[in-house]
Amino acid sequence: MPAPNWQASTLPAAGNWTSVKYGDGRFIAYSSTSAVAAYSDDRGASWQSLTMPTIGVVALEYLDGVWYAISVYNGTTATGWRSVNGGLTWSIWTLPDRGNTNINYYWSQLFVCNNRLYILQSGGYTNAYYTTDGASWVPFFAPFASSKISMAYGNGVYIMSTTGNSVAARSTDGVTWTTHSIVTTTNNWRGLCFGKGMFVMVNYDTTMIVRSADGITWTATTVPRRFWEMAAFGSGTFVAIASSTNNSGVYWSDDGVTWTLASPNTSCFMSVAYGDGAFILVPYAYYGGNTAAGARASFFAGPRTAVV
Repeated sequence: MPAPNWQASTLPAAGNWTSVKYGDGRFIAYSSTSAVAAYSDDRGASWQSLTMPTIGVVALEYLDGVWYAISVYNGTTATGWRSVNGGLTWSIWTLPDRGNTNINYYWSQLFVCNNRLYILQSGGYTNAYYTTDGASWVPFFAPFASSKISMAYGNGVYIMSTTGNSVAARSTDGVTWTTHSIVTTTNNWRGLCFGKGMFVMVNYDTTMIVRSADGITWTATTVPRRFWEMAAFGSGTFVAIASSTNNSGVYWSDDGVTWTLASPNTSCFMSVAYGDGAFILVPYAYYGGNTAAGARASFFAGPRTAVV
């Protein structure tokens, strides 16, 4: 595949844009420290301001026509938020019972894998659920008790990694898990994605990017960067981002083995998302200065119809 052709993607305001997600033609970027958000219906070419339903949103996902969000403030009330009109308005979403009353162990993560929405807690508890409709919940025990977990699905298996362990967990049903050693003993795994028949995973503390076809055997490639935050796949291309001020960078690969630096600008990034033939990067002011300069890379430029 050709290298990503990075272009400007200016957010409505500077700030700590923590994450960007994609669903049904729309990218939504948000901050975990405020209710500020933005959306784009044209692959990041332009952005409109948006207000999240609450401050402190830590996870946002799209499944089957609905956006779902959870906040660090869900506490013991187990309340989240859902939107059926592209994130423009929100209603209360009742979350499942966490199985504990400690307010420090709130629902902290959402993942969409194999048409399921998974919800996991912050560190300390392994109670977890998945749902296919946002209402009926299937309980299971997560293999890790960590506040930062990554999850992906492919080749008929689910893979989960964590910042707190040097193993990856594997499941064929998304409920029962077994763990397998990764090629390094470091434990700060941050990003996991699937593409071209393989899982690709990055680590914050090392220069290693690892890959696996089955989640059992992992192979490492050394890349001249550390502080990896996330990896994404689309249009035959992997994109990985490193966030630290003195070591920031965006790398791409068409095979998960050879990685090439392709920084689109001087901003530092925390998140990358792929959808509708485009990668979107959003700036994180804490690392990269007070900037609204994001980036986008489109692999085709066909028309998009607005979501709403």
